[in-house]
Amino acid sequence: MGQLANETAVFNKSRTMSKQQTMDIQQARLDALYAISAQQVHSSDLSPLLEQVIDSAIDLTRAERGILLLVDEENGRFNPVIVRGHSLATVDSLPDQIIWAVIEPAIASGTRLLTGNAQEDERFSLPPEANTRLPRSAMCALLQIREEVMGAIYLDNPDQANLFEQTDLDLLTAIANQAALALDNKRLREAAQAAQKGKTAFTSLVTHELRLPLTSIKGYTDLLGSGLAGPLTDQQQQFFSVIQRNLERMTRLISDLADISRVESGRLRFENKQFALAQTVADVVDGLRELINGRKQTITLDLPDDLPPAYADPTRISQIVANLISNAHKYTPDGGQIQVKARPDGQMIRLDVVDNGLGIAPDDQAKVFSPFFRSDSPAVREQTGWGLGLTIVKALVEAQGGHVSFCSELDKGSAFSFTIPLAPTSDHK
Repeated sequence: MGQLANETAVFNKSRTMSKQQTMDIQQARLDALYAISAQQVHSSDLSPLLEQVIDSAIDLTRAERGILLLVDEENGRFNPVIVRGHSLATVDSLPDQIIWAVIEPAIASGTRLLTGNAQEDERFSLPPEANTRLPRSAMCALLQIREEVMGAIYLDNPDQANLFEQTDLDLLTAIANQAALALDNKRLREAAQAAQKGKTAFTSLVTHELRLPLTSIKGYTDLLGSGLAGPLTDQQQQFFSVIQRNLERMTRLISDLADISRVESGRLRFENKQFALAQTVADVVDGLRELINGRKQTITLDLPDDLPPAYADPTRISQIVANLISNAHKYTPDGGQIQVKARPDGQMIRLDVVDNGLGIAPDDQAKVFSPFFRSDSPAVREQTGWGLGLTIVKALVEAQGGHVSFCSELDKGSAFSFTIPLAPTSDHK
């Protein structure tokens, strides 16, 4: 009985170790997938990630050799880009090499493949002139996303049969999926960058081409307005006023487009310095007072006397404040109220422009900073505008190290806020 008990104890210990080993392997595989996923998020260069992909696949499946292939988008060929245990020159120059006998059926079928002994598997064969033999254990998984095959990962062991199990193929597939996602993300980033460059170039071209005729139009309207071409009749004066108003709108549009283009391309220069935000706000309000009074709106300022100085470009801050107050003025009914208030907020100054106007519908709130966005609301459409004011506010604030936010409730009003840095303490002691 004692001997049987000892044998049972040894068996149980062996089984426990086997379970522990299995858990360790599973944990190692999870760790590897997590590491690949983390690398994918933070890496702009795919080469280290793809090397990590093939090395992890080999280590975790006990393979002897591995190849990662990517599709050439121009000719559709599968080109080996990372090779372990093979000569890249050999793989690239001899398409009848053993690996192609397994990879090509996988590509042709559009699915993954696993074999315990390719030498005896009727799915795979080599041409008679081949001077080598098929491997024993081999498997291949495709880099595939949205039914598009972007590449493949091939692993093998030339001498050991039945090395890989279904769980190994599942792991290889998961790793291949991570690689495919990284490739797709890279392609999307490049497309977005190209689109952004194209948009910026188009905007620059449009603003340049529009400036020329508008300069000519403005010159002739100034000539008419001066009376040098003769006096205008009352009807002609009305027509002239319409032309002037629309000329001013087009001039503002071109200026706004140019600002957006310069911010996006990094060409807009800021002359940052210490200044009194309260005075800047007061000057902007004075400039807009006639428009605000014309609609019997009330604007109040809550600007503490001890408000510390800000550090930014005062000209651009004036532009930001003017856009926000103009926005509140346009979308607040006659007799409405607008409030402008400022206060320190940590190392920043926060300025709020609050109104009791139309508010913004929930469905529109995610798009308020998008270029040219105008709500479909008839009350909004009644007001003139290009939908660029808030886009410019966001671009100018963020370019100076600040942040823009808003809250709004339909038919109750909106509050737009932005922050800009305080001047360094040593500058205003």
